[in-house]
Amino acid sequence: MITHVTPFASARDHDLHLQRKPVGVRLRGNRGLHGEIHIAEGQSLTGFLGMKKHFLNLTSVRWEDAPTGSDPLAHLSLRIENVLWVVPEEGSLYL
Repeated sequence: MITHVTPFASARDHDLHLQRKPVGVRLRGNRGLHGEIHIAEGQSLTGFLGMKKHFLNLTSVRWEDAPTGSDPLAHLSLRIENVLWVVPEEGSLYL
């Protein structure tokens, strides 16, 4: 009997261990937004951001200056070089 073992987890398996956490983001040019990052359970925000080389991906994104009642963006990728700071908006996400 031959058994095939995959040396890596599928994307679906990986997503099961990620949590959505709300954050505020300040960008160059003084633009701000609020969205959710997908972070491993127990991982710190600084550890998460330290692993990012080029992009920060967010979901459920709302720009600070968006009109009231506007729909959030489903997904947004930001170049790390444009991000000034990221702050947790929930007490369960630690720096």
